[in-house]
Amino acid sequence: MKYVACYCRVSHDEQVKFGLSIEAQKDALIKYCKEHNYTYELYVDEGISASSMKRPSLQAMLSKLKVFDIVLFTKLDRLSRNVLDANNINKMLIENNCTMKAIDEDDIDTSTADRNVYV
Repeated sequence: MKYVACYCRVSHDEQVKFGLSIEAQKDALIKYCKEHNYTYELYVDEGISASSMKRPSLQAMLSKLKVFDIVLFTKLDRLSRNVLDANNINKMLIENNCTMKAIDEDDIDTSTADRNVYV
């Protein structure tokens, strides 16, 4: 059974209007984990921009990468809005034998054989 970190983030009320609420993200990630028989931990940064990596829950999750098989999120912009940060996170994941997957975006998945992510 895989052990998964589920990451959720929302920065402001406008995102809530478009279905990006923390609850909607949590529900989607938990459903995905249950469908795939994953054990998971939730990490939530509410009201925080993804323009930097200075987010408490993101940092807590990154400090435990060695215990996770996969980091899941709904869309890449929930994890990062900065390409350099996204690539640095991916590098940290690789160094810890962990992968990442956006459950709502087919092209963001490093768990596949080629382990590529397109950001």
